[in-house]
Amino acid sequence: MVLGGGSIPTSSTGSIFGILPGGSGRTIIVPENYVSGTLLNGSTTYNNTTISTMGLTPGTYVWSWGTGPNADSITMTIGSSVTPTPTPTPSETETASTPTPTPTPSETETASTPTSTPTPTPTETPQISPTPTVTGTPDTTPTVTPTPSPVWLFVIENTNTTRSVDNATINGVTQTLDVGNYPVLNSVGRAATHGTADGISSSLLFTFGGSGFFNTFQVFKNGVLQFDLPGYANGSMNCGGMAIASNDVIKLVCS
Repeated sequence: MVLGGGSIPTSSTGSIFGILPGGSGRTIIVPENYVSGTLLNGSTTYNNTTISTMGLTPGTYVWSWGTGPNADSITMTIGSSVTPTPTPTPSETETASTPTPTPTPSETETASTPTSTPTPTPTETPQISPTPTVTGTPDTTPTVTPTPSPVWLFVIENTNTTRSVDNATINGVTQTLDVGNYPVLNSVGRAATHGTADGISSSLLFTFGGSGFFNTFQVFKNGVLQFDLPGYANGSMNCGGMAIASNDVIKLVCS
């Protein structure tokens, strides 16, 4: 997933991980072969853009899940306390630390308080020290850019034990599963597609195997229900011209 407005990261380092919208909640994406409990760390750089144009609102956002020893969370900070640092205070601090306290009182307070000026100077200096600490917050920014390079994500969640999803094509191109294998039967498959999504109507076609019917058959786009066909028993399903654009997450949920 690329950050708001379809921004594409210029560069990234460390692990790729994060949260994607899902049908009944959110999907946590972690690197392949990830070991539970291992610290995830990474950063992503976006050149020539701003927080506003990326469709983001400054603040701190926390996603948490699990209970007891399985509890965990991801914290994303948009913007940081680095912004208020360029106030007149640092300019006084740096002036007082480089020359001697003599020029500082003549500009700031009056000749009567030169001695007290250097005293607050070291007091304010620690305020600049924590500022770089906040700069480290971008380590959690990959929460929103945890996406692989593909232009959209395709997920199949089938808990049915008799009917399988044997194939899925978009515009006639079979979607190779990066997680799981066809037929998807009582399991999960995920494909990071490698085509170009232009937002124009696309032909999304599923073919099925096995016997019986799907009690639940739903197709979501970015967490919004597009098709709801309970009791579906046909051998295939054409989603009929659903437009797929960059960064979309398409999910089939059946049981």
